[in-house]
Formats: sequence, C-alpha cells, structure tokens
Amino acid sequence: MMEWAKPGDKEALVELFHLCFPGEEDFCRWYFGRLWQPGQTLVCRRAEGIAAMLQLLPRRIGWQEQSWPAAYVFAVGTHPNWRGQGMAGALLRQAEQEAADQGAQTLFLVPQRPSLFQYYARFGYRTAFSLAVEQVEAKAGPADLRLAGPDDLPAMQKIYQDEMGGRPYVERPARDFQDQLALYQGQVWLLERQGLPVAYGFAEEEEGRWRLAEAMGPGKRELAAALFAQKGQDSGLLRTAGGTVPFAMALPIGRTRYSWQGAQGYCNLLFN
Repeated sequence: MMEWAKPGDKEALVELFHLCFPGEEDFCRWYFGRLWQPGQTLVCRRAEGIAAMLQLLPRRIGWQEQSWPAAYVFAVGTHPNWRGQGMAGALLRQAEQEAADQGAQTLFLVPQRPSLFQYYARFGYRTAFSLAVEQVEAKAGPADLRLAGPDDLPAMQKIYQDEMGGRPYVERPARDFQDQLALYQGQVWLLERQGLPVAYGFAEEEEGRWRLAEAMGPGKRELAAALFAQKGQDSGLLRTAGGTVPFAMALPIGRTRYSWQGAQGYCNLLFN
C-alpha cells in the first residue's frame, strides 16, 4: 500500500534512511530533526513495516520571467529485503500523480550516482540541469574573506539570482539559504570588496580535501583561491552554474507542462 507517512513513522523512516544511505548519519539527524514532514513523505507499507520511501518537497522553477510550481523528488530508498520488486518505480509513479494533483508542473531529482540517470530515464526523466566544475589554484592574498551569517542572506540571495542569468533554475528563497547556512555549520564564506559581498561559497570536506559545493558571484574564483590557501591546499574544486556536467533530471507533469529544450538549467544544494 502506498500512502503518505504518519507522524509515528519517523523512527522507522530514520532507520530506513540509514540502511539506504549509509554514512549520512549526521545529515539524517539534521534533516529529520529540522525539516522532515510526514505529509511530504510517500511510503510503500507492508505488514512487516515500511518497505520503501520517497520525499516529495515543494519548490519553484524560474525561467525567462516565468515561475511555476515544481516538486523535488529526494531520498528514494527501498529496504534491502524488498529490493528488486518495483517499489521505487511505483513510488515514482505515485509521486508524479500526487505532485500533479498539488499543482506542480515539473518534477526533478538528482541521481545519487551516474548509473541512475539511465534508471530514471525509464520513467520519463531527462537530464535538464548541469554544473560547471573547475579546478582553482590556491592563492593567499589580501582577499577580504569572512564567514557568512544570517544577516548576509539577502545579499547571498541576490548574488544567486544575478548569477542565474537566462537559464532555467530552481528558485531559492531566503528560508532555503537559512537551512543551508545551518547545514554547512560555519563553512559558508563571503568575499567582500569595499565592504560589499561579491561572492559566496559553501565549503565541504571530502576525503581530507576541501571543495566548494557551490560558489556564486563575480568574485567566486578569488574566493575559492583564498579559501583553499587558508585550508592549506594547493588547489580545489569549485562548482557553479553553467557548464555541461550532468547533474539533475526533470519530468514535465500536470496540465501545463513546463519544460525546456536545449537549455541547461541549474539546481544545487538540495541535500544532494
């Protein structure tokens, strides 16, 4: 039986998340403690318990002075004992119907690994969002680099909006920046010139190396160079808008189906 989760399912869903996404214990604790809502979680329930789950999170997509409701499909997972029986696929189909009923006109998701692009294509999803990934050499210098705080959210939101240009993108209101500021816990950086923010970057450590999961603004490369020098590295990766590295997929749904052909959109920092 597929249905929306109930408040009492939280503990079982946390356990299922650990089974499906090992090594993400800190994030799981943060997500279920801060953002999780039963009415945004589809589950496949069996007599033995919850066999599969899917988060369906409301978002909006903007493009060419238009904005429309969308839904982000996140954390699709099946219990190891129930894999291979089509439960994830059934949840994806159910999510499509539920999101359309709620007025969404696009579904989108971030495949956990490259091989899953082919899997989601079976359900009509197509690659629609990409990243630019650059190697930036470290350079210590007089860059005015500081940690970002809650008061900086409006400036960061404006930098993000300006960087999108004419590409399709997932809109990011102030509350989303606030959540990411909490998630990255003291690793969100601003570069200022003459006292004004000109770039921001979300830094994360992976296997002993620091990278920028997202950097935006005209000073993003300068920010990256200064940050990597501060971290004691000779270089590091920077991810930003543009480029051709496949990142996320989209599916037009509902009566008014918004899609874009030939234009690569941008989305990131979606708990991916």
